Amino acid sequence: TADALMRDVARAARTVAWISDEAWSKVATSLNTGSNLLGWRSRERAPGLMVRDGQVYLEPNCDPSNKPEMVLEAANLATRKGARMARETHERLLARSPSPPDVWTDKIRQQFVELLGRGHDAILVIEALDHTGLWERFLPEWFGVRNKPQRNAYHRFTVDRHLLEATANAAALVDTVERPDLLLLGALLHDIGKGRPGDHTEVGMELIHEIGPRMGFDDADTAILVDMCRHHLLLPDVATRRDLTDETTISAVADAVGDQTRLHLLAALTEADSLATGPAAWGRWKAELVRELVRRVDHYLAGGDLAALASIEFPDAAQRA
Repeated sequence: TADALMRDVARAARTVAWISDEAWSKVATSLNTGSNLLGWRSRERAPGLMVRDGQVYLEPNCDPSNKPEMVLEAANLATRKGARMARETHERLLARSPSPPDVWTDKIRQQFVELLGRGHDAILVIEALDHTGLWERFLPEWFGVRNKPQRNAYHRFTVDRHLLEATANAAALVDTVERPDLLLLGALLHDIGKGRPGDHTEVGMELIHEIGPRMGFDDADTAILVDMCRHHLLLPDVATRRDLTDETTISAVADAVGDQTRLHLLAALTEADSLATGPAAWGRWKAELVRELVRRVDHYLAGGDLAALASIEFPDAAQRA
């Protein structure tokens, strides 16, 4: 089928990219005479790990057999130092490091969120983990979206890369929300249902009902993650298709969203998701409409009178001219 062909092409291309990037990294290191060749090690900040020649290694005496978080610690160190995880490191972790427990510890969840918060620096590190099979240990549902093509002219990326790009964009918006951790996880999971039959939003919500508790989130936080998937298209759809001065429109969105915490998370997710989709999916016009919708719904949820809000004229005088 066409989808199978496109998936196979993407898989092959990523294998070529993995080998090519590793080879050129070694070439660059061999030509470098900078201080990074001296290496880096800190038993306080990253016990059991070291950086040498631009790559992250496990120390020879490090035994990761009882440390499922060691994979994430190595990945975070790689992003902090602008390094790659050495192939030897991937192989040792794959062979010795255990899978995370049925319910994650706080430490594993914090390390996972920290990696997502590294933004675009984390994408290649995560894709390397996915290439060697380590990423799926933490998110088995990733199997369905890996290399999956998108039949949509707006989308630049396969589903898995789109989710990583959206998460990286969300990392730049964490100071706009009350729960940065939920923003990052919501961005990573908002399209996780696209790898399975059925409506991707409904399937994604069912998957997140299982993923949230496994990651150690309580029922309230899991419900927020589910709602982020449920409503990830709500704001752009309403903003671009409905009259934003109509109180019925605003009240309907407010009822769907429920509270200001979810509204702010959805606003940030909308921007991160749209930017990750492609240049045609986000622009000044759409951004202004979404911003105006969020402003009005936020005011409504706070108990304010919509009549007290000044309307933004569209098109304004300059645009008409």
